[in-house]
Amino acid sequence: MNGTSAESKFIVGLLLGFAIGAAIAIITAPESGFKTREYIRKKIINTGESVKGAAEELTDKAKDFTEEVSSRVREVAGDREKIYKKTWKQPKTRPYS
Repeated sequence: MNGTSAESKFIVGLLLGFAIGAAIAIITAPESGFKTREYIRKKIINTGESVKGAAEELTDKAKDFTEEVSSRVREVAGDREKIYKKTWKQPKTRPYS
């Protein structure tokens, strides 16, 4: 069995367990159906907003990281080019002439 198959089975099991747990929680909830649905709706909206905010923050951090890495790569490439040009402009000598 490869890793992807095991991961897929785990995720399916996790989602199935979540769905069953949510169904049991709704059935045994101490509040009326309307109040329970309203509570769940608000929680879903709040969770969605939290996830959206976290995704935006993660995107910003990824952009900053990408810009930083690109800048450093350009610096290193520029330094290497200068060293290369400097090295090849020097007169060639033979070590054992």
